[in-house]
Amino acid sequence: MMKKLNKISTVATIFALVIAIIIGFCAPSFAKDIEYIGTRYLKVLKFLIGPVIICSIACAMLKKNKDSKFLVGKTVAIFIIMFVTTFLLCSGIVALAKPGSSFSSSIDSSSSKLADFSIKSILLNLIPNDLEKFFFAGNIFFIIVVTLIIFFIISKTKIREKTYEVMKDFKKGVDFALNVVVLLTPFAVVSLLSNMIVNYDTSMFNMGLRYILYAYGLSILTIILVMILPVWFIAKINPLTYIRKVAKVWLFTISSCSSAATLPYTIKTCNEEFGIDEKITDVVVPLGCTIHMCGGAVSFALLGFFVAQLTGNYITFPLFMLMLVSATLINMAAPGIPGGGVVIGMTYLSILNLPFEGFYGLYAGMYKLLDMSYTTLNVTGDICANILLNHFENNKKKEK
Repeated sequence: MMKKLNKISTVATIFALVIAIIIGFCAPSFAKDIEYIGTRYLKVLKFLIGPVIICSIACAMLKKNKDSKFLVGKTVAIFIIMFVTTFLLCSGIVALAKPGSSFSSSIDSSSSKLADFSIKSILLNLIPNDLEKFFFAGNIFFIIVVTLIIFFIISKTKIREKTYEVMKDFKKGVDFALNVVVLLTPFAVVSLLSNMIVNYDTSMFNMGLRYILYAYGLSILTIILVMILPVWFIAKINPLTYIRKVAKVWLFTISSCSSAATLPYTIKTCNEEFGIDEKITDVVVPLGCTIHMCGGAVSFALLGFFVAQLTGNYITFPLFMLMLVSATLINMAAPGIPGGGVVIGMTYLSILNLPFEGFYGLYAGMYKLLDMSYTTLNVTGDICANILLNHFENNKKKEK
């Protein structure tokens, strides 16, 4: 019964996309009236994020499986490889194309001086002074770390089996709640997407337009080269099949711009559409929600080189290594919430000592469009990593 309802919800979500566009352009006042639907929906989903992460990681850590303790390390390794590959690819393209050079007169570069390589400066910018607010402000990185530590310790004690049974029952309740919430997705899409259309300012500087085109172009290239091709060649999943199944998630990532809010739906897609083992999904997807994010790799690579070109700075190899290391570390601590990338991006520029004041207004104004692409790329990469790890683990079992 629930599967039939989910299929109906998928079709309804596609129609919701069309309806949202019509409402956004033809009935802006009505779009404002129904805005509360989308905001309430996101609040409910975000409320469920904590239980989803805790249950998923707990069951994966406590389940009696000799290989489970190695999944986290393998997952992190895959995410880092994908992030670095994407960063190098995008950096090379932007460095050669130099999209920001023709707008160098738009930003005051008199006080710009790129920073030296400093691990200390990177670490200091990762953790803010008010850690308590940071923990409860939507950043789930620390929640994941704490959950991993707690249940790793429990897995080594005599209460492992009893704790596992309790968490497994709790997970069933959370999964049921997720199924109910996901059925309401079409209504959220209409509300969120129609308001995005209404609030979007169509007047755009040439600089912003070029930036957006590069962001989307790099994102598409990343999906093809870093995600679709590996899944095709390694896991033997036809690209059209992969796109068709993942496209169901794209509708929500485009409208919500939140990888954290999409987390429950990503888990469902991996398990139900691709038939991935739950013990793998329960580790990969929650970690991928923050640690992975190929969208972050595109964002940091483009932002760093673009602003450097705007301010007339030349990026040497040591400085490029600073960009790569800081981008990787900051990306792991970035909150998966809408608009969080603006603050993170400015933190990244401050580490490089690049002036972002003149670029901030334009960047913040167009970030909604950028976030649609980056979030979609993030979630697509999470699913890709999940498929690849599942394939590797299945091959390992066959060899045994």
